[in-house]
Amino acid sequence: MLVARLGYPGFRLHDLRASAVTNYLDAGVPVHVVRDIAGHNDISVTDKYARRHTSALSLAAESLADYLGRGGQTGGQPSGATRDRTAQ
Repeated sequence: MLVARLGYPGFRLHDLRASAVTNYLDAGVPVHVVRDIAGHNDISVTDKYARRHTSALSLAAESLADYLGRGGQTGGQPSGATRDRTAQ
């Protein structure tokens, strides 16, 4: 298979489709619209991706709640934080 020869042995075209559906949902496109774009006959197929999306949102909400419950303390600098360069 061509994709294996190019160095992507585990790649499947379905992976692109799944990524597209997930990206639409992450962008806030309604599930019924994503269903139509993906060509799913039954919305329950699209809902599988939506549940995965919802669980990611739930995890993010739980992480924030844990962080706030600790008074915003992470034990170090927040990710993405930079040092004050004027102090050098």
